[in-house]
Amino acid sequence: MVLGPIFDTPSKRAYGKPLGPGALAELPASSSHEAEVYAIGGLNLENIGQLLPFCDRIAGAAAVRLFQEAGDPIAILRQLTAL
Repeated sequence: MVLGPIFDTPSKRAYGKPLGPGALAELPASSSHEAEVYAIGGLNLENIGQLLPFCDRIAGAAAVRLFQEAGDPIAILRQLTAL
């Protein structure tokens, strides 16, 4: 299951404002259910750290444009794993 867009993303602007990372605080802890929730929408290296306080509520994040537009996707992955 996905929840988003968390941040502004060009492909979703027509549908309204992004939810913001605070929306993740409304999710129950992952340990209390079997659903895997992934945060999506507008994720980049500058804002993805804002998801860290909610690691107990989400299974992860999906970032399409971050990798699609990257000149070096491996370098992006290394930066993300260093968070």
